[in-house]
Amino acid sequence: MSIEDLPRNPLPLWVKLLIIVCCLPLAAYPWLLSASAPGEENKWLLYLYPIAVILYAICAWKSWARRPELTWILLIMLLLTHAAMWALAYL
Repeated sequence: MSIEDLPRNPLPLWVKLLIIVCCLPLAAYPWLLSASAPGEENKWLLYLYPIAVILYAICAWKSWARRPELTWILLIMLLLTHAAMWALAYL
């Protein structure tokens, strides 16, 4: 059985909206950078944060067709990444 034989699930509108809403905290990225302490050695994590969010969203979007459970795992990881970056900047 090849991968082409597996059934595909179309991405519903509510999942598209959910992925987009999960990426919205990235809009506060400038405030997140300004809140972090200057000269901090963890600042490079804040610079990689937008790239990680975009990659999580793309992978979650593409994985729904074959593995919807992977989409849920990626969205949870995305939300945990948001929480970790906010904690890194403000705590």
